Amino acid sequence: MRMDADQVERIIRLVASHARAEVHSDAPIVSAELPPHIEGRAGERFEGVLPPVSTAPCFSIRKPAERLYSLDDYVTDSIMGQAAADRLKACVTQRYNILIAGGTSSGKTTLANALLAEMDWVDERVILIEDTRELQSPAADTVALRTRPGVVTMADLVRSTLRLRPDRIIVGEVRGPEALDMLKAWNTGHPGGIA
Repeated sequence: MRMDADQVERIIRLVASHARAEVHSDAPIVSAELPPHIEGRAGERFEGVLPPVSTAPCFSIRKPAERLYSLDDYVTDSIMGQAAADRLKACVTQRYNILIAGGTSSGKTTLANALLAEMDWVDERVILIEDTRELQSPAADTVALRTRPGVVTMADLVRSTLRLRPDRIIVGEVRGPEALDMLKAWNTGHPGGIA
């Protein structure tokens, strides 16, 4: 779909207003979650960019997954072999830390949710740390924390999590200095994390 630059900029400014964020030439990027269509579900992820960091205003909208996949679904759909699925299930059960890496839209969050689905039996406190709500934990004692631009950073939440008596620390996306805090947390008596 093609839109003219003025239309695109209006959409970016509208989303920024909804997200209570400023967007202008000195702060030309807006990341937001659009309102959900279904109660309890996450809304679409929105990323908008204005000049001067882009030649013209542009944005992207990423839809959340329609359904959650289990590791068994990965095997059924021939995405993963049974041995790999069994190994990942064992890693979750044995509280290994699991780091998921991949390119944009490669399925990292889908796999993280499949691993979280394997925790439906745990009697542990699972803390989710995200900048955008995407992870879904079936554990009864789940605490979901979110960043707030200019207020609370991912690194702040990772450090704060240690005071919340976590058994498992799950981090949605690690892109900066919070990686060191996360690794330290995992290494100081909080195994079984996923990032």
